[in-house]
Amino acid sequence: MPIPGNERRGRFRRCRTVGLLCAAVGLALCAPAQSPAPTLASGSPALTDLVLRLGLGARLLGVTRWCQLPPGESRPLIGDALSLDFETIARLQPDWLVTQNSDPEQARALAAISPRTRPAVFTIESLADIAAAARRLARILDAPAAGEAAAARYEAELAALKATPRSAPPRILFLLGTDRPLVAGPETF
Repeated sequence: MPIPGNERRGRFRRCRTVGLLCAAVGLALCAPAQSPAPTLASGSPALTDLVLRLGLGARLLGVTRWCQLPPGESRPLIGDALSLDFETIARLQPDWLVTQNSDPEQARALAAISPRTRPAVFTIESLADIAAAARRLARILDAPAAGEAAAARYEAELAALKATPRSAPPRILFLLGTDRPLVAGPETF
């Protein structure tokens, strides 16, 4: 024969458990959905390298034919800095297309074929621009702490190299390009 007080307590526990479960399901259904991490396609080998050094390579959807990825990894090719394949970019649907090219025609073409993808143009002309680009890339990819950490490591390594005594600086001529070669000068990479 059941004891009346125990029967009520049992029902109360079941009702409380069901009530808690309903509340949890209601909260889960009403909670804002986690938005997916931002992604990008890179039109610059330098920017691809920075994304990889930030540890955010999983968010890299497409690269140029000149980009170097870790062994065993591949991504769809989106052309190169001078001729991007906007159809491939549109098919990949990245949140961002990062380039070092500020051709306004490219931005218009991108907007026409892939309105979801936003362009971000970077200038990397000097050693100081590298840390700034790492920070900006990390902000775009919603990982500012990764950018700060990478920029701090880079700046510390650069400062250590500059502080290293040398007997005589090496003499180097660094040419960029072949059709119309450019010469890199002091403080440029």
